Amino acid sequence: MQTTTPESRQAVMGAFTASIETNICYLAGRWQDEKEYEDFKDYADHMKELCRTHLPTSIFIKGNKRPFGFNVKVEGFPYTCQVFLKGNQFGWTAIN
Repeated sequence: MQTTTPESRQAVMGAFTASIETNICYLAGRWQDEKEYEDFKDYADHMKELCRTHLPTSIFIKGNKRPFGFNVKVEGFPYTCQVFLKGNQFGWTAIN
């Protein structure tokens, strides 16, 4: 596993979140409208596909209903990342 710097991690996650923001906002809005009828697993599967497509060095861990988003492990990062949409704030944070 290669070592990453805080700056390189910020750059990787910044580019990744920018590339998926529209998709996550759409999924979150749809979930709000359809959560009584649809299985959240379908949304998590879409998030997993976004990770596979936009950040191939990542491993999708799980989707989250609150805040809406997902947890992902990125190769070379010393922590797991949570990508989230909470209100009007979209971003990521390091967890554990």
